[in-house]
Parts: sequence; C-alpha cells; structure tokens
Amino acid sequence: MLGYEFNARGAFLPKFLGFIFVLFVGIMVATWYVSKQVDPVILDEHGGYRAGGHGQAR
Repeated sequence: MLGYEFNARGAFLPKFLGFIFVLFVGIMVATWYVSKQVDPVILDEHGGYRAGGHGQAR
C-alpha cells in the first residue's frame, strides 16, 4: 500500500503510551471514588471542631 511497511519495533510505543494513559485514568477514578467516601473533619489549632465543618453536627 503505497510503500508503507509495518515496522514491529515501532508498535511498542503506542501500546506503552496507551498503558500509561489507562493507568493514569484508573488512578484518577480510584482517587475520586475514595474521596467521595471520606467524611473530612476540619479541626482548629486546639483540636476542636472548626465552625462550618462536617464535624459541627456531631
């Protein structure tokens, strides 16, 4: 086809970059999922609940 030859040496780079991309997206999804499950409590410098934080309702 118009003088194009498939070079097996060049086939590694797209697979490697695809793996890096999938790994990055997987880390981002896992970070989002974990961050949605946590219930952060913001404390002041004395260890008490800070006004306006989630821990105020407890």
